[in-house]
This record gives sequence, C-alpha cells and structure tokens, in this order.
Amino acid sequence: MVKVADSAASGRSSKSFIDEGLWSAMKTQIKAGDYVFIEFGHNDEKTADPLRYTDPATTYREYLKTYVCEARSLGAIPVLLTPISRRSFAGTVISPSHGAYPAAVLAVAAETSTPVIDMTERTRVWLEALGPTDSVPYFAPGDNTHLSAMGAPEVAKLVAAGIKDLKLPLASELAP
Repeated sequence: MVKVADSAASGRSSKSFIDEGLWSAMKTQIKAGDYVFIEFGHNDEKTADPLRYTDPATTYREYLKTYVCEARSLGAIPVLLTPISRRSFAGTVISPSHGAYPAAVLAVAAETSTPVIDMTERTRVWLEALGPTDSVPYFAPGDNTHLSAMGAPEVAKLVAAGIKDLKLPLASELAP
C-alpha cells in the first residue's frame, strides 16, 4: 500500500519552500525508505520576486541539491521532476516556457545520480495529443499553469508511468 503525503504549497519556489520553514517541517515526517518527489521551477522563474527567484545555472541547482542530499541523509529516496508544461500553444505545438529550468533539473539528477522524471516532456506530449481546445478543461478556468480536478489525476498518471519507466521499487505498488 502506498501512502501519499502531499507537502506542496502553492506559489512556493525551491528557495521560498526552505525559507518559510516548509522543508524543515516536512523533514520531521520523512522516514527511511520514503520517496521524496521534488518538483519546482514555475515560481523559481519569477525574476521580479526576490523571495522566490532562483537562477537556473546556480541557486536553483543548489536548492535542488539541498533537497536531494537532505532527503538521502534521512534515508529517503529522492526523485527529481522537471516542471510540468504550461498550456501554452503556438498552433498545435506547446511553446516551451521554462527556459533553462528543466535542463537544470536534468543536470542535477545526473550530478547527484538521482532518478528523474521529465514531466516537462511528458506533459508536452500529453497536451499536444489533446490539442489547444481539448486540453482546456484539464486546467483551472482562465489559467494555463494550474491543473483542474480533471487534469491533476491525468498528470499523476504520467508520474506513475515515469516511476514504472525508471523501474523504481515503488512501481510494484502501483496499479498496472
């Protein structure tokens, strides 16, 4: 049986999640053998907000490494995820909106030998298959970043597929 503890907090970046004490609080709940899924990027991109902004070449990577190293020090298994694609179409193709952030996650994964699920790519493929019109209900009304109640389970299925593709031991606990 898999138990999920969602410690995400809307609007946080890799920096503000630590600065606000949310990571410290979360660490008190982590036990050896737990999986810690780490996904940031959307709010790290906000250059005008010094409380959230991180540079993808430096501070963003440092914060991701902090999560990975501290999760491991607790006996947990960290898994990095690139940020999901925004519903930002140019015709029938998703326009990349995360700049260097997905590549930074992939680099940190390689540097730290951490499993990574490329959610930017997985959600791009999913959204393009749906198309500009049929993808609308999967996002909050008037919002091309945040998922709706209909979209969240679909993206969760993409994460589950990523877990299976990585052949993580957790995969045996997931529905076929």
